[in-house]
Amino acid sequence: MSPTEQDIAEQPDTILFVCTGNTCRSPMAEGIARKLLSPNTASNKQIHIFSAGVAAAEGSGATQEAARAAASLGVDIGAHRSLPLTREMITGASMIFAMTNAHVRAIVDADPSAKNKTFTLDPSGEDIPDPIGFAQDVYDQTAAAISRAIEQRAGLIVGR
Repeated sequence: MSPTEQDIAEQPDTILFVCTGNTCRSPMAEGIARKLLSPNTASNKQIHIFSAGVAAAEGSGATQEAARAAASLGVDIGAHRSLPLTREMITGASMIFAMTNAHVRAIVDADPSAKNKTFTLDPSGEDIPDPIGFAQDVYDQTAAAISRAIEQRAGLIVGR
């Protein structure tokens, strides 16, 4: 079930993952983060995790390849439905992780006050390339890269 903009805005600890179409990378990140961070955080803090896309159409499912890649990591994203990124989502998020530097710029352009809470998911600042249109092994590699990045970012996320 996808959250409404109001659901996201009203959550005190909301982590938002952003990609382009919200059908590959950010749904995988959302699912992986839910598995890795909730409810087993060291602080037992409740974390609300969502995703959206800077150019997403509302209501599309995750691609089959993304769903298979996530499933290989024990994550089910079959119920995911895409959401277009809105300013309200940006404002309501406690922390935003974008898949690319271009996504970070789009988020900050939409809401300059988000500058200090918006990061590339990869801690080194590298982009996580879009696997759309590539073979399953590229999706699997992307899911693995997302998982590693979330593991590296876990301290920042739960330490808020």
